[in-house]
Amino acid sequence: RNCSYHAPSWVDSRSGGHNSDFGEIAVYAVPCIGSKEYLENQMKELDRVSGHHQIFPSVITSPLTPSRPFGKPDRKLLGIWNLLKESNLDVDLVYAPRAFETIFDLWDDHVEDPSVHSSEEGQIIAAAETCILYVHTGGLEGVDSMLARYKHAGIVSNAE
Repeated sequence: RNCSYHAPSWVDSRSGGHNSDFGEIAVYAVPCIGSKEYLENQMKELDRVSGHHQIFPSVITSPLTPSRPFGKPDRKLLGIWNLLKESNLDVDLVYAPRAFETIFDLWDDHVEDPSVHSSEEGQIIAAAETCILYVHTGGLEGVDSMLARYKHAGIVSNAE
């Protein structure tokens, strides 16, 4: 399917909006480790040592996404990973399920108009026909070891 994107009026080049051949593209980051503030500080520090461009993605969070210890096996996250796998998306088992949990929570549960989806701050993150490009920046090498942790925790069986 062809995807086109029309940026909402609140998107600008300093807060998650980036120019491309397709016009403005909204860029978001999801804190998978720590808080929104922690992620923002990490990005600011990286920016400071890499050219000080001051262009950052918007950080999105959901009040429905619970805080969890990093890397701890969790049934809901495994379910999300399995859903992604069934959709032919090969992603890691640590970061991707956390990111998609937030995306799904915002997509499903903060909607009055079914054609518009927003974050807790009221930012529109996707319209019903919007295409989402997920940038997977990690590797898949850790999937087997995470599945072993899930097996050890009794969340998956040896047959899975």
